[in-house]
Amino acid sequence: MLLEVADALRNLSHGDDVAKVVSDAGGIEVLVDGIARHKAAVRVLNSIVGALWGLSVHDNLVPQMVQLGGAAAIISAARTAPASPDMQAAVAASLRNLAVDEDQQCSIA
Repeated sequence: MLLEVADALRNLSHGDDVAKVVSDAGGIEVLVDGIARHKAAVRVLNSIVGALWGLSVHDNLVPQMVQLGGAAAIISAARTAPASPDMQAAVAASLRNLAVDEDQQCSIA
């Protein structure tokens, strides 16, 4: 189920309205927690990281993502699937977006 939800969020989260609804509903926390719960399922992890990547383009969500442990969870996903180019690309893009916020850079490092 989380696979389908994460796939949908990855595809829809680039719009400001959808990203706000996801954030307000606790979706970022669910996605971050999902990384820890689905370590053995690379396909699910890839979808979750993709959804977080989509949400990370919204500067107003970056502090929340970092505060909820998003950067650490994303790095954890990268370590789980080092041979997956799709995963590594989504991780790199997500971390780049999170690191653009100077206030969050120390939290990510």
